[in-house]
Amino acid sequence: MDLFSGLNEEEKRIFNHLQKNGPLTKKAIQDELGYSAATLNRFMNTLLEGGLAEECGQDASSGGRRPSLFDVCRSAGYMAGIDISRGSLQIVITDLKLNIVARYSIGVYRNPVPGTEGAGIPPLYSPYDHFVYETDPHVLLDYTAQTLNELLALHGISHDRLLGIGISMVGPLDPDTGLVGKVNYFFEYAKWEGVDLKAFFASRFDVPVWVECGSSLAAMVEMLYGKMRGAANLAFVSCGIGLRIAQVSNGRLIRPVNNDDGAFEHLIINPFGERCTCGKRGCVRAYASTFTISANVRARILNGEPCLIDKPIESINYADIAYAAEQGDPLCIHELEEAARYLGLALSNYYLIVNPDVIIIGGKLASVSKVFYNKAVETVVANLPASESILPVFSQGGSFAFLTMSVGAAALVLEKSLGSQIL
Repeated sequence: MDLFSGLNEEEKRIFNHLQKNGPLTKKAIQDELGYSAATLNRFMNTLLEGGLAEECGQDASSGGRRPSLFDVCRSAGYMAGIDISRGSLQIVITDLKLNIVARYSIGVYRNPVPGTEGAGIPPLYSPYDHFVYETDPHVLLDYTAQTLNELLALHGISHDRLLGIGISMVGPLDPDTGLVGKVNYFFEYAKWEGVDLKAFFASRFDVPVWVECGSSLAAMVEMLYGKMRGAANLAFVSCGIGLRIAQVSNGRLIRPVNNDDGAFEHLIINPFGERCTCGKRGCVRAYASTFTISANVRARILNGEPCLIDKPIESINYADIAYAAEQGDPLCIHELEEAARYLGLALSNYYLIVNPDVIIIGGKLASVSKVFYNKAVETVVANLPASESILPVFSQGGSFAFLTMSVGAAALVLEKSLGSQIL
């Protein structure tokens, strides 16, 4: 579905402005975009007659007739966003205002632990609707396509009303070709290397498909649509099985070499420290990943230390630990705060180099654990020079919590369709 092929650049500009700022009066659009009344009316008529914009109410009157409000027609088209992360798959369908119409979250595991179906994640902390124990790319992608088809059918959305599909993926990744690179500690990574995500989904849905690193999409969607909307210099760090970071600088996404958003996790904070999976010592990932935190808690419980978590030790995960810490468990609080201190050290170094105005600490771990988030922020601030008079603004979890990257993938479809310059 190509909604915008008949629009000129000015009409696309007005649509984009309405999409992010509407509903607005025509006078407000004139003032904000600098059009004359006659020029704006000509462009607006194209949007209204094409069903891309609509009158949606009236503004308050300052005396006389109340002016009409206009916004994009949210049901004129839909975007699908899919996030493929370490340990999970997320699928969303949004309307043109990026409201979530449908969502489905899948926990992915290599092998189930007997008797612990669903990984035992406390219900309030579980973002998952379903669990699968299969990591082969062809099986998982087929399952994802099937689930997306079911969601579209459930909500009465035909393929010809789909503007496109955005794919969020762990890097390294080639956004132009859609080919997956050599992703460390990712499912059966050898089978995933070289998988063509664009070709796979384009062949099944016959719509445009765009691919981008998940952390980059998280930073983009937060800057354009989130609570920190409008921040021209913003960093998003995702804390989970791995540590991923992305930066928007002066309103443009800064891509790392090879589009590998996981390079941050190998920032060395202790050259004589713990051995990382990469072979080096002292990488921040060796201290602050969910795997490390979970392993440390299990080891201490096996050693006889008391803990509020009451379940088989082998099935204890980050969500159990975050939940127990919120209940005041000293062991879990200690391990989360230790991990957060190391993350905070790495982020303070990152901040001094890049100077983002906003730092969003999200991902599966930081989104659910106030203990982890608060200690990380405290550590960043404590390790900045006294000369830093203006501190960054911090935000926990981002505006879309567990769905940040999949919503970002849906937003990618719209931004690409409109020719956005952020990417």
